[in-house]
Amino acid sequence: MKNSVNKLAGLFLLLLFCAQPLYSANVLGRPRRMSLIKTEYFDIIYSKESEETALLLVQNVDRLYQKAADALNSQHKLRMPVIISPDSDVLSVDYTPYPYNRIIIFDSTADYDTAVFKDSMLGLFYREIYKALSQSIRSPFNQFVAKWIAGDSYQPVALFNLPYSFIEGNAYLAESSEGEGLLNDGYFLQLLSQAKLEGKIPQWSQVITVRDTYPGEELALAAGTGFSAFLMNTYGAEKYAELWEESGKINPLLTHGVFKNTYGLTLTELWNQFEESVPLPASLMALESYEKEGELVFPKDKDANYEHILITDYGTVWYDRIRHEVDIFDEHSQLKMRQILFLADKIERMSLSPDGRFIAVTNIQPRSVEGLYSVSASIYDLKERKFLDQKYQLRDTAIVLTETGDYAVAGVNIKDVTPALEIHTMPLDEKKKEKPTLIFRQDFARNTIPFSPVYSGNGFVAYIRAEGTERYLCRLNFGKSQDNSKEQNLIEQSWLIKADGQKDSEPPLKIQYLSCQRRGGSPIYTFTYTQPGDSTFTRAGFIFLTDKFEPAAVRLTSTDVSGGIHYPFVSSRNELFYSAKKYSQNQLRKVDLSAVELENGYLQKAGKENLASANKESGNHSQSSLSDYNVRNYNPFKYMTDLSFTPFFPIKILDLNEGNLYWPGLGVSIENQPDPCMNTQAVLSLGWTYLPLDFSWTKNMPSSYLARIRSESLNLKKDKSAAFYIENSSTPVKIRAGAIFNFNLDGEYNFKILAGTQWKIPLGLALRQLIFDIQGSYTVSTDYYDQTKSDIRPGLSAWPSFRSAYELYEISAKVEYTNIHQYGYSTFEQRGLSVGVRSYLMWDMCEVRLLQEARKNLAPNNSNLTNAEKKNLLSETISDITQFNVGLFATIAIPRLLPFSMKDNWIFSMPGVINAEFVNKPGTALESSFKVLLIGREIHNSVIPYVLYSRRAGLWFGYNMALVYDTSEVRLPDIRHADYLAEVFQGVSYTQAIYLILNLDLNITTGKLATVPINTTLTGTYYPESHGYGISLDVRFHL
Repeated sequence: MKNSVNKLAGLFLLLLFCAQPLYSANVLGRPRRMSLIKTEYFDIIYSKESEETALLLVQNVDRLYQKAADALNSQHKLRMPVIISPDSDVLSVDYTPYPYNRIIIFDSTADYDTAVFKDSMLGLFYREIYKALSQSIRSPFNQFVAKWIAGDSYQPVALFNLPYSFIEGNAYLAESSEGEGLLNDGYFLQLLSQAKLEGKIPQWSQVITVRDTYPGEELALAAGTGFSAFLMNTYGAEKYAELWEESGKINPLLTHGVFKNTYGLTLTELWNQFEESVPLPASLMALESYEKEGELVFPKDKDANYEHILITDYGTVWYDRIRHEVDIFDEHSQLKMRQILFLADKIERMSLSPDGRFIAVTNIQPRSVEGLYSVSASIYDLKERKFLDQKYQLRDTAIVLTETGDYAVAGVNIKDVTPALEIHTMPLDEKKKEKPTLIFRQDFARNTIPFSPVYSGNGFVAYIRAEGTERYLCRLNFGKSQDNSKEQNLIEQSWLIKADGQKDSEPPLKIQYLSCQRRGGSPIYTFTYTQPGDSTFTRAGFIFLTDKFEPAAVRLTSTDVSGGIHYPFVSSRNELFYSAKKYSQNQLRKVDLSAVELENGYLQKAGKENLASANKESGNHSQSSLSDYNVRNYNPFKYMTDLSFTPFFPIKILDLNEGNLYWPGLGVSIENQPDPCMNTQAVLSLGWTYLPLDFSWTKNMPSSYLARIRSESLNLKKDKSAAFYIENSSTPVKIRAGAIFNFNLDGEYNFKILAGTQWKIPLGLALRQLIFDIQGSYTVSTDYYDQTKSDIRPGLSAWPSFRSAYELYEISAKVEYTNIHQYGYSTFEQRGLSVGVRSYLMWDMCEVRLLQEARKNLAPNNSNLTNAEKKNLLSETISDITQFNVGLFATIAIPRLLPFSMKDNWIFSMPGVINAEFVNKPGTALESSFKVLLIGREIHNSVIPYVLYSRRAGLWFGYNMALVYDTSEVRLPDIRHADYLAEVFQGVSYTQAIYLILNLDLNITTGKLATVPINTTLTGTYYPESHGYGISLDVRFHL
């Protein structure tokens, strides 16, 4: 039997080894054969599906590297792998130095945020290689340490001296140096101007890390980029280069020291100058009067975030990104309140059908492989309040009408190498069970991307075409081109949109989010835009159309509105509804269109193009191919020797559920990823002693609670450790395994081996997930697992052998459904339900051996056995399984018990959490707890200047009750026993606890540590039965 197990284990490891080149965790969605091409600086790793992108990179990446190196005057030569994945619908290019330098590309079509370059892929790649080179600036001494000791990840710039937002800002500034990039799109820096307008511009200490609440990453990136541009423009490029050279050194004063040494001013003084330089719109008086003309639609609802606004016959509809739901408000309803249509997450567009009954909903969904995303669309019926059965694998969907007046769905297919405008049937009524069929497809070049298709008359579709950095309004007749087997003349009309007074040679407006609406009986296009070269907020534009959808007039808002005009919609009452993006929240506002100051615009004809012939000509261009290069088979094992070191943070606890616990102390964690595609991650950790960050003080605690405290304190007492952890995703599920040995010099120890796998299945449009989890473990310890039996199973010392210590085997399988999600501007406010079932088997080898010995001696009254164990002697064999059980668990998150909104970042709404477990742990038949936030605050500021940054703090009140049983007298619940529940509940006793919890979430304001969350929890507990109490402090670093 043992040999068979060894053979199976050996075969399994061999399969994992052989699968390395085929499958990649968080990079590839399914097994693919990967190839490799080497350039001077890069190893381009790609699959067959990404050959076009690989060719583009092979032809350009060395040039971009040299361009970045020249800009930074970099003398260090980097070499790194570049991995291209076709398995995510969100384009991204990301550099990471951990555990070694590499760039990971998710190859897809650009969206509005990334279509800001002449070539989006090359523009994003240049940004990341510039970031790689700038982070790799080191003094000669630090370069020696990186080369011979610490590896690529040793980067003083990022580790010690400059926070995340400043590094990212420098890269965004670099990408914009030639008039491209987000800095030049007119939208990116508006948040800073808005903050200054409201008197809320953040201090530098508030943007050192990414906020986990609104406005999130956008604030850190905008502030970091704006500050970098200010330093460059005010003090010159040479001084700015000196700053980065200084950041490559070891400076005792860290961030403050590098700025003081470079500019002779403190960081605070420089930031104050930057605040003064942040531009504001010129028409401030008009901006103020604008809000007086308009009004808040829901003045009492201050905890919402309004996007994708639609005015329908059924009510006002919008997507609330904070609450993760699509809502409707019907002023004719008796309820007179917002109602939930459906839960949803990451909605990218909502578009109304021409008759106003259906909504095309496009969203980004996570795939079953973590880190990969797919774009899809569904159709929602407002009349029936339900989704249609069909789904469309399209982006930017809208409902249009064919020449015959039938419904159809238009959208952008981004699944292939190049984007395509597609139109599919929309089955209804008697055809509602049919699958949608493709009736039209028009392919575009890689950097020519259609956005926001809309209805433009029967058989016509209008859309925005992004071509490089320019935006065109286009209209196309698809009605006569539904037979794809015939050669067609596809005539695309296109225009540039400009304001009156602009010359034809001047850049056009940067238009986004095209929408088709009907104002009364007349159709109208709305869009948003920014004014080229001016400091303005987002404005709205209107194209008034004839009944044949021919442009009649172009009108543009001529003044700025606080928060800008986002998602504009003109109602039948001639009211303009829009979302104003304020610094702290989005507001839904409306204003009579006649009160809006408008100026004339015009359409500059860009010509008519026969798309069919244009595609034919572009397909005939001769170009080089990958066959011109030396293509090799991809071998991941050459990267095995690349390591990264995390000093002073060894692993204290291995946990496959919550993640490994890294604890500050004397030790090191060494990480290795032998595959650039992240197939396998391995960590070796050694720790000799740990900082005493946890403590507990108790008096007269009930035994069930005392057992938990005793287990935790015994673990802390073992202050030496050696751990090994590995993750592998060469199979469709992630496999995790590890071993840890905790000990002290008195010969007390815990040794644990554990392995498991987990996979998640997304459900619907919202944060619904079905989670499957399987784990197994072997533990041997000098302390018995059940500390309620510590008097009969005492702790051991002096290095007992494994067989003489307490051995425990466990296997568990769990299925959980959850939709718990943030429901408000604070992460304290959560909403949703989680329910699950867990089955588990346990072998307590101490008990098993005692029972086996008792059977041999025929001594049922053996004094070494507890009464519960003596009952098990009645069984003939028990199969050596101590327990085989099924437990239930559930959590309910309630976002608000009181109808109060957050005010000045204080939370008074009293969110609550209810937990319940049923026979889910030894010694507890039923346990339930409830906690409520008495008061909380979103701080997002430094609490100790230059040292600590706090995200939030909260004071909770909680109550816990449990029905517990004595495991010495009552057998553990076991489904093999017919009356096991009656036996357990017959012997239960009631215990309870009342507690207060103070939570404080922190970050250290130093380099990379600024991105490491630190959770501190101070708990005070009172036990009514025993009149006992306890105080404990817990500190966790989430590396």
